[in-house]
Amino acid sequence: MVFGVLSNVPSMRSIERHSLKYVDFIKSDSGIVLMTKFNLKIEVAGQELTDQATQIRTEILEGAFVHAVTIMSPANAVQPDGHSIPGALIDVDTHRIEKFTLNDFLSQLSNLLDEIHLSNKAFFFNLLSNAGLEELEPKYD
Repeated sequence: MVFGVLSNVPSMRSIERHSLKYVDFIKSDSGIVLMTKFNLKIEVAGQELTDQATQIRTEILEGAFVHAVTIMSPANAVQPDGHSIPGALIDVDTHRIEKFTLNDFLSQLSNLLDEIHLSNKAFFFNLLSNAGLEELEPKYD
């Protein structure tokens, strides 16, 4: 396993933080992704943000995890052929700040990865409204 190399580093005695990041892109024909695609409500100077160009970053504490969330709209995804697609970028970086000895971290790694993955995934999908979920074009079997 890739993490096994950590045990060969003489100065590596403990792990204090680990994280998992998920980034997605919601395309938009208009170039601006409406804030209604997300489960959030932002008001500035008495005006609710709905279709304005917006960049937001915040941190949400949830149990053992901190979710650092960034939403940028408008954003452009450039494909390998150079074609640009307008939309919004959503970034959820989930951190767990807890000290482990190196041996404890490596022995629990599978469970720790499952826990952080489930937390990150749940937070991402809870961030999207029904309209946002539809934009991802989910396919159910």
